[in-house]
Amino acid sequence: MSQQAFEAKVAEVLETVIRPRLRRDNGDIELVRIEDHKIFVTLTGACVGCQLSSITLSGIQQKLMEAVGRPVRVIPAHAVPWVGQPPVKAAAATAALA
Repeated sequence: MSQQAFEAKVAEVLETVIRPRLRRDNGDIELVRIEDHKIFVTLTGACVGCQLSSITLSGIQQKLMEAVGRPVRVIPAHAVPWVGQPPVKAAAATAALA
């Protein structure tokens, strides 16, 4: 799978599988960026400050690995400081990669 196809699949799974599940509990997810096998995300809504957010991130990581067929690492974007990259919505990422 090419990097472009990998990124498109990640965005698709976040949008169609993960996001609906989080929204049922008043949470949400934003795809911030993808670097190789590292997927940086921001949990929003009810997920912010939730004591179970680390378990949620582990579940998201597992679903993404199943979908793309290779190891990935899901990292909360707030845990990694960097300059100047605004969040990229999963739907926008999918459209940009199509």
